[in-house]
Amino acid sequence: MRWRALVTNLDTPLGEGDSAQVIYLRYADAEQLVPILEASLASMLGQQPSTGKEGEQSSFIRAHKDTNALIITAPQAITRELRNVIRHLDIRRAQVLIEAVIAGGERRDRT
Repeated sequence: MRWRALVTNLDTPLGEGDSAQVIYLRYADAEQLVPILEASLASMLGQQPSTGKEGEQSSFIRAHKDTNALIITAPQAITRELRNVIRHLDIRRAQVLIEAVIAGGERRDRT
């Protein structure tokens, strides 16, 4: 069902100045970023965030789970702004390195 909606959106002609871009993420999860980016897109366009229903939207954001990528169709100026947001969110998370040394005493058989 989601693929059908994605193909339907990709199969529509782009409006003037619109472009479709695929952005591969290194650290962030694409599916988790979609709601954040949709809210950003809505504020840039002066609309309410998307309810997930497909309509006559000329701009949209979808996640491709298998490649951890985002598919964005929007006017170029908005796409640039969204890329900037993605660049700030797609960062390496802090990691903790734990090293352990296991030291054992010499074992002697007492017989």
